[in-house]
Amino acid sequence: MSSPIGALAYTFWNLYARVYDTLLMFRPYQCMLTEAADSVGLPAGSRVLDAGCGTGNLTRPLGERGYQVLALDSSPHMLQRARMKHPHLQFQSGDLGGVLPFPSESFDAITCSNVLYTLPDPAAALQEFRRVLRPGGKLVVTNPVPGCRAEEILQHEWRLSSLPSRLRLLTGLPGILMLLIFNRFLLTPERRARLYCPDRRELEQVLEQAGFRAREVRRVYADQSWLVGAEAGS
Repeated sequence: MSSPIGALAYTFWNLYARVYDTLLMFRPYQCMLTEAADSVGLPAGSRVLDAGCGTGNLTRPLGERGYQVLALDSSPHMLQRARMKHPHLQFQSGDLGGVLPFPSESFDAITCSNVLYTLPDPAAALQEFRRVLRPGGKLVVTNPVPGCRAEEILQHEWRLSSLPSRLRLLTGLPGILMLLIFNRFLLTPERRARLYCPDRRELEQVLEQAGFRAREVRRVYADQSWLVGAEAGS
């Protein structure tokens, strides 16, 4: 990596990969993935880039909808888990913090689920998304809202759960605790201050500046993230 910050982020996401799929225990997370995949809304066979795919949790429902999906991530451990879980899908190593390794107008749609907030220059990443999207292509982004709290997602799940579901959560407690530790303690206050968690107006403005028109903006993930569906201008 080119800087201590970059090296720290690289190490963080490789460690996070060990417990990342604990999120699949939570219905708010599963619903966010389903809603993001549904928001693409293109015919089967459309070419979709899943930018910052992690362990492939959004890549899978995109593939199930018949899209030609290419999933991109910078963490080797995230990609290793993604390939093990979904060997029939296409994954590629790549950094969203720079120039994407694709020609202009390569994709019909791009999804980016809770990744934009971690990037050093989200506006530049959105401009790259616009470059590799065809005119009129779809962008679906989820991103944390200001003041988001991982604990809210856990509390939401607990309130809605039946007794068997609560017992299942308790069996997954070690992974859940690790997720909370990663989100609360390993992200130092200085790093948290650098995370990109805009309000709705700011998010719409940065999309517009990058050449997108927001078509829908709503809260998902127990109200802890925005879901934005946008269209690339001509």
